[in-house]
Amino acid sequence: MGWLWSTSSSSSQSRSALRRALPTEEELLATYRQLTGHLHLVPGTAIAEEMGNPRAANVVLLGALSTFLELDSERWLAVIETRVPPIHVALNRRAFLRGRETTAH
Repeated sequence: MGWLWSTSSSSSQSRSALRRALPTEEELLATYRQLTGHLHLVPGTAIAEEMGNPRAANVVLLGALSTFLELDSERWLAVIETRVPPIHVALNRRAFLRGRETTAH
């Protein structure tokens, strides 16, 4: 996970202090698990990269989210077809369906 962004190399002390102030990924996951019984980690970027286009990560995540909502996948796919430029429809359909596979419940 990318936690830090700096445009100046002279702020290494500030970055070190910020790293110590931020919780680790493990600490975040433990907290989330305490707060909810429905934690689903979806490697959206990794899946999209495997598909050849990391920009499809948002559609992978949308597909995962859609499994928790009461709207059938065909309606989601119809919206993708109408809102996405035709050249990108096939990729976005695949990304959406891959996202749905990650949270099969």
